[in-house]
Amino acid sequence: MLSGIPGTSGYLDDIMIMGRSPTELQDRVCAVLKRLQEYGFHLRADKCQFFLESIKYLGFIFDATGRHPDPENIRAI
Repeated sequence: MLSGIPGTSGYLDDIMIMGRSPTELQDRVCAVLKRLQEYGFHLRADKCQFFLESIKYLGFIFDATGRHPDPENIRAI
């Protein structure tokens, strides 16, 4: 469903959208929202997060410099 939209990744019911600039990110968010509408999907606003500098996801932290292990998980080991 997300094929053809650069900077997007889907896993189960999660979608991550990345961009190098705020404008690029906004364009990609709009493209994803349009695609979701075309496929008849609905989003829950309370579960959405937009325009974050970094996120914790699946044991990693994703930010402008890449993907890093979550320090909380490393401490647990």
